Amino acid sequence: MDLSLTSFGNPRSPLEFGRRTPAYQCAAGDRQCSRARPKLAHPPRDEMPMRPFSAPSAVLLSCLLLAVPFAAVRPAEARGPEMSEGERRAFEARQVEEAKLACRSNDANAFFGLMVQSPAVRRAFTAEKVEYSELDAKGAGKTTLVPREAYDRFPIRMVDFMWKAAQPLLRGRDEHVVMELNVSQTNDVAVDWTRVIYGPPYDGEESLGTARDLDGRVHDPSRPTDGTLLLRPRNGCWYLVADTRRVRR
Repeated sequence: MDLSLTSFGNPRSPLEFGRRTPAYQCAAGDRQCSRARPKLAHPPRDEMPMRPFSAPSAVLLSCLLLAVPFAAVRPAEARGPEMSEGERRAFEARQVEEAKLACRSNDANAFFGLMVQSPAVRRAFTAEKVEYSELDAKGAGKTTLVPREAYDRFPIRMVDFMWKAAQPLLRGRDEHVVMELNVSQTNDVAVDWTRVIYGPPYDGEESLGTARDLDGRVHDPSRPTDGTLLLRPRNGCWYLVADTRRVRR
């Protein structure tokens, strides 16, 4: 089974994210290339009951999330509250069309980026019922089927071109999110995500700093993630079908 993997954290600047983010592409087994990747740690690809992604012989391609079509987003976001109802609807329609284009191009990175940015895209590409699960450290928990109209727990948002936690856990702290996107041979998409807080030490003037988990420890991809979003292909595009959380104690 072939497996494609994309890890991504927050870009250093809107310009760098929207236009030309450096990419790191490593051939399978190229450890030197793997070590050359950025210091920012990303969530692990730990096993989950819903994910048929583990394969010892998988060939991995690793890179940072490349440009998402922000050009259609910036002008309307800048006007925000000044948009009329007609302008808002036209803008949301353009976002949905951008998402459909990403599906036709089989570009899971761009599609998921638009899903994070746009409530309209989330509404259009969420299954009729979402499997919402909360698991403890042992993997036990319960699953609830949430109707699309009632699903309001999407965990990631974009603020000033940064990935942020939509439901932060620490009051008064700036919780960012690091993610890892996996695409299976059947074109299922799983996004592992973890809340982090950036701080010293810093690596350069534009660095966000060192990513730390909410318990204060330096982020370690070998530890469990905060959750996983599962998207499955249907009718020529991806749809959010499951949202699994790991409850922090």
